[in-house]
Amino acid sequence: MRQILGLFFCIVCAPSSAAVFCVTTPQELRDAFVAAQNSTQNNTVKIARGSYNPGGTPFVYSKGGSTTDGNLIVRGGFNADCSTQIPDPSLTVLDGAGASGVLYVRSGVGFLTVEYLTVQNAGPSISGPTGLHVQTDSAGITVRFNIVRNNHSGPPPPLRVVAGAGTLHFDNNLAYGNSLDNSSGTNSVGTINISNQGSQTYVTNNTISGNTNTNTGFLDAVGGVYFSGNSGVSNVHFSNNIFWGNSNYGLYINSANSSTLTDNNIGSTNADVSCCGNGSVSPQFIDKDNGDYRLGVNSPLLASGTTSPPGNLPLTDLKGNPRFYNGQVDRGAYERGDVIFVNDFDR
Repeated sequence: MRQILGLFFCIVCAPSSAAVFCVTTPQELRDAFVAAQNSTQNNTVKIARGSYNPGGTPFVYSKGGSTTDGNLIVRGGFNADCSTQIPDPSLTVLDGAGASGVLYVRSGVGFLTVEYLTVQNAGPSISGPTGLHVQTDSAGITVRFNIVRNNHSGPPPPLRVVAGAGTLHFDNNLAYGNSLDNSSGTNSVGTINISNQGSQTYVTNNTISGNTNTNTGFLDAVGGVYFSGNSGVSNVHFSNNIFWGNSNYGLYINSANSSTLTDNNIGSTNADVSCCGNGSVSPQFIDKDNGDYRLGVNSPLLASGTTSPPGNLPLTDLKGNPRFYNGQVDRGAYERGDVIFVNDFDR
């Protein structure tokens, strides 16, 4: 009864053009997605801090291509009544526990936003929805401030973001320890697959590290990010990212797409990185073996990013700290801030 009343309260109290759902349990999350699927409004699903196990069946929002489709925002980090938010993805965890996929979000014409979530432990080697899958058939997507880790599948890839049109933003995400295992096919090119059939793509301040692909085919062996789009996608921008320690390519860009790369650190890529501050050096993460992908005090990537990337700079880093420090920007998902923070005195 609590769950039903909660959903009813959110629907009737929100403005007629939008509905807001506050969820605190796995079943409430499923119910919110069902209600949003059946709605023509813009919907926001706020997920309270805590751990959510899908129980062997992924959390799914799937909506067809009606012109009345509303937009959907899925956002974590809230308190129990969703009145306040802490912008830290580590506080809201969707955990497949190795038994299933985790989160599948697909819309026909509605814009999708997914942020402030940790998606982990999908698999192993499943054929359905995997770790995090966000897709629109004919709209844009924003995926930002998420941690995607330790998901194992094949196919499709553990992390897939597909925009059917418009603008795609993939900003301030951390993806590590994911694997694409023993599979083949167009959906498996890259452990992390980003695709945009629209006009503009911005991939900014992400850390992509320690991901693997066990396939034997050429493109199927991209352990990091594989980007693709139709030949009309010319505005593709990669800025301030770290692609390091992934199997085979850290970044592979489909040859049909022209792209601009600025101040990225890339272990291996097929792209032209001779311009604009790109490099290939050890990031010197603080403790990657234990999932700490912040930059150490001696990292050459500190204060080395562009402060004005195409598509704009995120205002904060993955921990909610200001993105700028002394007028400079670090590469990757984390900003050092005051040097005292780097040694964990106040984190």
